[in-house]
Amino acid sequence: TPLPEGKFELQFDAPGELALYRNTAALDRAWLVHDVQYVATPAEAFVRLTAEDFDPATTAIVQGATDLTLAVAAATAAEQVQIVDRNVNRLALISEASAPGLLVLSEIWYPGWRATVNEEPVPILRTNGALRGIAVPAGTSQVEMEFSPDSWRAGLLAAVAGWVLLIIIFIFEKTPKRQSAPSSK
Repeated sequence: TPLPEGKFELQFDAPGELALYRNTAALDRAWLVHDVQYVATPAEAFVRLTAEDFDPATTAIVQGATDLTLAVAAATAAEQVQIVDRNVNRLALISEASAPGLLVLSEIWYPGWRATVNEEPVPILRTNGALRGIAVPAGTSQVEMEFSPDSWRAGLLAAVAGWVLLIIIFIFEKTPKRQSAPSSK
């Protein structure tokens, strides 16, 4: 397969036909954008995402939040995002934004994630069709996300209630039953 000039860099060339290339134009795991566009449906998002002039490095398409207007402004200096901690159920980042913007993460949007920016709860927005986006203010911000779905808590509560009920049944089954005294006639 012919590769576009200047976009891929050879990383490993094995004997035979196997070669491994790195995409030098790939975005980081998290980045800041200052152009946010809103759509109501996945179809609208798809149309904008597939437009020839769409650049995910500078623009974000936010789906389902048409009533929300983020306070974003053009960047005035260099910006950066650093991932501080990452595991299966938690992600912590530090963003340094020159102006208010949207932090876009190359992490799949899924219900049950909760986010805080500087320890204040914020919504996680469905961004660019399938990614997560979080509004951040200008300056240095500590962003934390944790997977904590309500369904998991409800399931845990139901499991605990079931175990308590089983223990109660077991205790009453093991308790000797009193026999009633014979009645005299």
